[in-house]
Amino acid sequence: MTGSIPVVVDLIRDAQPWTRNQIRKRSEAVIHQVQTHGDEDIQARVSNAHLLGMRDRTLGEAQFLEETYLPQAQLGGMVARQAMVDNEKLKVLIGQQQALADWHKADHLLNGDEPLATTVEQIDDDGNAVTVDNPAYLAALALLDKTNAELQAMTADDWRLLAQRLSGAEIDDATELHLAVVRILPTIDLLETYVEGEGLASVDKRKSLANARQAVVDVLVPAAEVVV
Repeated sequence: MTGSIPVVVDLIRDAQPWTRNQIRKRSEAVIHQVQTHGDEDIQARVSNAHLLGMRDRTLGEAQFLEETYLPQAQLGGMVARQAMVDNEKLKVLIGQQQALADWHKADHLLNGDEPLATTVEQIDDDGNAVTVDNPAYLAALALLDKTNAELQAMTADDWRLLAQRLSGAEIDDATELHLAVVRILPTIDLLETYVEGEGLASVDKRKSLANARQAVVDVLVPAAEVVV
């Protein structure tokens, strides 16, 4: 093997999934670091001639094929396979990011400064004013329930990836990464699940989300400031 597997799909910075063709081109680019496309065609003809018994490979050709080209081709294949696996993870992560955005949208519609009315008046077929459930309110309520379920299904690792994705950069320090997650968790239940599940602190659910979050931050910040 001529090198380690290069990272193709960036879970933190990529805005959208890669296409199969894009992944294939990246894989081929890895192979072509040791063999250009034109020379690869010549090599294929030489190999065909050898297989047909028309000529023997020279020592240099055999050495290049066995020691340089084939290991690099194997690396290119591994790059493609890993990229496809990571690409599926990226699709899930993008969906989770959208779920968080949709949760905030629905929460604002239901609990913001000017929340949607639960009912509205409309005129029935007889011309009478009647009160009915507000369709916009019901839609927002359904969106909140849907996204809340999606967020609850996320693992601690999912949240750490999402926190880095939202910041646009990798966060190497473990405590800083926990803080980044704590700051984006949208409900006190999710805060409790993450914080207590990771053994970071206890969450007092009698407090508001803002106050409970700040209490966790106060526990974590001194640890982040310790000079080793």
